[in-house]
Amino acid sequence: MRIATTGLFGVLILACFWACKEHPFTQGKALYTHNCANCHIEDGSGSRGITPPLVGSDFLKNHLADLPCLVRNGMKGVPVNKQIYELEMPANTTLTDVEIANLMNYLTNEWGAKEPFVKTETVAAALEKCK
Repeated sequence: MRIATTGLFGVLILACFWACKEHPFTQGKALYTHNCANCHIEDGSGSRGITPPLVGSDFLKNHLADLPCLVRNGMKGVPVNKQIYELEMPANTTLTDVEIANLMNYLTNEWGAKEPFVKTETVAAALEKCK
């Protein structure tokens, strides 16, 4: 019985590794779909003139360090690609540091962007500064 359990455990670990290798930002994508896609649209293109695009966003690229605070606290008047978007982005106060990191990693590596991996510790430090 112990050998079978160990074997099954090994298979589960291998399956998890394979799934993460093929789809490394699964939780980030789920968080995006649940919390962001309603306004920013599933493909990150935004709603023309209403909500900013995330695809090709200069704000996303240039303000990566500010993103944890923006996600946690919301923002109004977001300047993206030389346009100000006045619709207020709501705060997401229930997301944990880990969830924000996973969301950021999805946003900064989906749709062709390839930004450095964001660690949970980086998110926690950023959130401390904007309390």
